[in-house]
Amino acid sequence: YSARALQVSSARIRRLGFFEDVAFEPKTTEDPSQLDLAVNVVERPTGAFSFGAGFSSADNFIFTASLSQSNLFGRGYGANISADIGGNSNRYFVSLTDPYFLGTTFSFSATAFLTEVRFNSFEQEQQGIELAVGHPLTVDNRASIGLSYGYSQRRVRQNTNLNSLAAPITRQVLQGQQSTSRLGLSVGVDTRNDRFAPTSGYAANAFVEYAGLGGFSNFLSLEGQAGYYFGAPRWLF
Repeated sequence: YSARALQVSSARIRRLGFFEDVAFEPKTTEDPSQLDLAVNVVERPTGAFSFGAGFSSADNFIFTASLSQSNLFGRGYGANISADIGGNSNRYFVSLTDPYFLGTTFSFSATAFLTEVRFNSFEQEQQGIELAVGHPLTVDNRASIGLSYGYSQRRVRQNTNLNSLAAPITRQVLQGQQSTSRLGLSVGVDTRNDRFAPTSGYAANAFVEYAGLGGFSNFLSLEGQAGYYFGAPRWLF
């Protein structure tokens, strides 16, 4: 019996965000030096569906919809499908996540996207996929490291009804199809008490990405972000 291990297990289960309440019930065994632990949980809804509509000067009428599930089939799989459809632009995203890929301690995620944007003088279409693998650095899963690879293609088509001489030089150079191949490395720390509705803790990560493994684009980017979470004052409710 280890009180420290019990605390770590309880924190890991609560941070999943799948349960409203978690309680451990110790039970005696034939071996007086060991205990069995029964875990009693109260599940919370893990699926969400949202939709909306709006109007903008760029896209006119806009329709958006999203369907997500953070505990697909009761195995912790994450899935999300979203679409934004407007008069001059369309965006579609699909993502799948497995926190314990093939029964290991590695996580795996895949994301595919398609965007279409129409301007007065040209049209741009971009599609791609991103694959990511992660692994915890600590026993309580609060620190992790990840490796990602992304590939995308962009196609720019000039409007044949307009004089090509009127188009900017940059757009003429980029006209046609270009590809981008990216490799990324990330390190993060997450101490939030709940992934979906946190009331305490913080999350921070750093990300470095290099594009140049073939394809048209060649760049190096560094990104960092952090957030601190706390409960809302009681007088608000």
